[in-house]
Amino acid sequence: MNYVSINGIQSPLYRRTPRVQNIAETAVPSVGTAENCSTYLLPTLASKASSTPNLTLLDVGAGSGTITASLAKYMPAGHITAIDISPEILLSAASHASSVGVANITFQTESVYSLPFPDSTFDIVHAHQILCHLDSPVEALTELLRVTKPDGGVVAVRETDMLL
Repeated sequence: MNYVSINGIQSPLYRRTPRVQNIAETAVPSVGTAENCSTYLLPTLASKASSTPNLTLLDVGAGSGTITASLAKYMPAGHITAIDISPEILLSAASHASSVGVANITFQTESVYSLPFPDSTFDIVHAHQILCHLDSPVEALTELLRVTKPDGGVVAVRETDMLL
């Protein structure tokens, strides 16, 4: 099992857990939004956006941009940098953001393993369902931590056990 040490605490990065719920009870909504995929982050995002209006957020693995666009509405004076390895999907994400009237997002084709941002760039780094697709999730998490501001920066990662 792989472990990551954060502030001296060892945490397992991956573990297999037995299925205790019917798969139908854990169905994923057809369109991901901040409200149905990143609910755990919203109170922190709202608090930080009110105390730091020019909040910066990195959305890693933005995909179609539906979660990204809904996160942007919680930080109207802030800015989101949305990255994905697929330039094609980012065109779709930019189109979606435009269609819902969100303009505070920049879309960039980047690799999570080699982010082009200086250390301590973002107030919040968000990743939804990407680590389970990576060969080296520890390397990716290390990079996410590197670009997150110290002293109050947040790395918000939501994953699922893909062993259904």
